[in-house]
Amino acid sequence: VTASDEVNLVAARMAKMVFKVPGVSARVYEPQKAKIYRRMGIQTISPVTLGIDRMISTLIYSQLNIERLIGAGQVSLIDVDVKPQLVNHSVKETEVPGEIQVVAITRAGKTFIPNPATQFQRDDIVHLFVKFGSKDKVSRIFGA
Repeated sequence: VTASDEVNLVAARMAKMVFKVPGVSARVYEPQKAKIYRRMGIQTISPVTLGIDRMISTLIYSQLNIERLIGAGQVSLIDVDVKPQLVNHSVKETEVPGEIQVVAITRAGKTFIPNPATQFQRDDIVHLFVKFGSKDKVSRIFGA
C-alpha cells in the first residue's frame, strides 16, 4: 500500500495477473478511480468514502451505530443495544422482511447467528442489515 492510487493499482494487478493471488484489493483515495478498478476486477477500499459515509450516518442517525454501508449505500450494517423493552422478545418480532434483518447478536463478548426464535437478553448488541430508508423503523422497533 502506497500513497499513490496508480501504484496501488499496478501492484494489485500484478498480484492478480502475474502471481495469481485470488483475493486482491487496493486502497484508493479518489472514489472515482474505485469504480474503474472494480471493473478491472480489483476490490477497493477508499478511506475518503468510508469517512464521508460514516460522518453522514452519525449526523443523521446519531442514535444508531452504523458500522458499514454495503453496495452504494442501499444496505447498512447497524449495531444497536437491546433496550429493556425488548428483553425476552424474539428476533422474529423485530424483523421486517426485505427491510430489517437480524444477522448476529453479541452476548457476553461472543457473537452468534440467531434463529427467528432466539430471544434478546439484557446487554445484547444486535447486528442488523437495514435497507436504505428503513433506519427510522429501526429506531422505532429498537427504541434507539
